[in-house]
Amino acid sequence: MNQRSAAEVLCAARRVWQKAPHMMLRVGRPTLIGDFARYTRHFDLLEVRTDAGKVPRPKRLRTLRESAPPGFVFSVVLPTALAQLDLDLAERDRALAVAEALQTDLLVLSTPASVRPGRRTLERLAAVVDTFAGHRLVWEPTGLFDQHTAARAARDVGVSLVRDLSREAIGPGDVVYTRVKSLGRGGRVSASVVDRLVDKLDGQDAAYVIIDGNGAIGVARELRTMLGAEEEES
Repeated sequence: MNQRSAAEVLCAARRVWQKAPHMMLRVGRPTLIGDFARYTRHFDLLEVRTDAGKVPRPKRLRTLRESAPPGFVFSVVLPTALAQLDLDLAERDRALAVAEALQTDLLVLSTPASVRPGRRTLERLAAVVDTFAGHRLVWEPTGLFDQHTAARAARDVGVSLVRDLSREAIGPGDVVYTRVKSLGRGGRVSASVVDRLVDKLDGQDAAYVIIDGNGAIGVARELRTMLGAEEEES
């Protein structure tokens, strides 16, 4: 990430603090790399996959939940069958069991490019959304779904839309969840990306940010500073 002076960061932080109260911000990575205790010193959000062969064993899930500090959030990424909008009840039950073990209601449905816009897709998406009623489900479309088509579909079925807020506006829905894929030099998230994120997230009560690029520790620290985010939220 490009370096900015302490004076520039402090000036930006003061500007945001004057405009809005502290927000609940959670920042993390799409996978756990290394030791969980060390991870939690820098991040307070982690995505957990639920495909067969990738989902952690029940004992490991309990260990993660019990060792997570106050305010730490897990988001459960739904398995491939559900992402393809096939309503497989066994896959659903496994994902819900993981969510229960981690004591989270935050679920991510990331549909592949093979899921294309259309009436049938909308019906199948609605069926998946309905089966997770009572949970906070966010939808991350890919492929042929442009911003407008995805937003219209999300509104029609009543689901929150995942977007890369360094490139796009906040989508419809009650949950602000963003996956940052914009990379700068050396695969690092650039300072301009951080600035755009701050502009989009300023004024939100809560937000969840997943960082795919390198330099995620610095990005997380700078976002918290500039947004005046609360350190913990149980």
